[in-house]
Amino acid sequence: MDAIRLSNPGLQQGAVQHTALAEATAAGVPAGGSTAAGQATSAAVATANAAVTAAARTLATRLSATGTKVGAVAAVMTENDHASARQVVAVYPRAGR
Repeated sequence: MDAIRLSNPGLQQGAVQHTALAEATAAGVPAGGSTAAGQATSAAVATANAAVTAAARTLATRLSATGTKVGAVAAVMTENDHASARQVVAVYPRAGR
């Protein structure tokens, strides 16, 4: 089994990547074709495009939320590291040098 290794820079990078993916997903949805609206195939394409657009918006929302959560984890992890360092220095003052 592989070990999971967390680092603040890695978490921050993950948050940035999720945000970028959310923006790209939301912006990259095609508007659809330019066929006659009365044709059955046009209606089917419009329905499919609407479904893709809805799915892309849902995915973009989830990516954005995940990016926010990953960023929050990075902040908590950093604060925990700083608190641990302060506790170590309080117990063993020479450790801070």
